[in-house]
Amino acid sequence: MDELEQLAQAAAPVVTRVMVTEGWALARSGLIALWRRFHPGQGESIGEELDDSRDELTAAREAGDESAVAGLQNEWERRLARLLRRDANAAPELRQLLDELRAALPADDAPTPGVTLNARASGHAKIYQAGRDMTITDR
Repeated sequence: MDELEQLAQAAAPVVTRVMVTEGWALARSGLIALWRRFHPGQGESIGEELDDSRDELTAAREAGDESAVAGLQNEWERRLARLLRRDANAAPELRQLLDELRAALPADDAPTPGVTLNARASGHAKIYQAGRDMTITDR
């Protein structure tokens, strides 16, 4: 996975999380501005797609439909990856927007930036990994 794909992968969960918070206006305007700068004709359509995604995400969360939430996150990951593949110069601006969006998330909903967990066990080994809080009760 290259650096641009990693950036898209890191940005998508933040974008979808902030869609249902008070930081929504910041995310919407920032993403529209990003698209307008690098793909001038797509600003309005991205705005409409963001609005549609927000409505779908709100409904999915209310219904407890985690697969729909994951699907929307994957959709935005693909869109961001395409934007970055078409113009890698968008990466610094996306990183800056991502930092602003992370700061706009409520403290209890903020993702841990850049966490990648890998493990390999053999025999009777135990592996415990977490991107956030973890409680382990071994007996």
